[in-house]
Amino acid sequence: MERTIKFTMIYDATIVATIEEFNRCTNFFLNLGFDVQTHDKRKLQSLGYQDARKMLRLRELGDTKETRLPVSILRPVPRC
Repeated sequence: MERTIKFTMIYDATIVATIEEFNRCTNFFLNLGFDVQTHDKRKLQSLGYQDARKMLRLRELGDTKETRLPVSILRPVPRC
């Protein structure tokens, strides 16, 4: 049984910027966890959430055009 969906994405600067911002946020929390010697998600969130919001320009999530990816960027990959 296949459980993988294969698709290609059309290049979009918005998606690249979102991925880069996600990576910065991930690295911020990885470094924070290393500095305080913990891997507890709740503790890291309480220690770094406000700083991450300020540092990374994170927006409020909601049903807006800015936060939803357009479906038109996805193209199915033909089966071989």
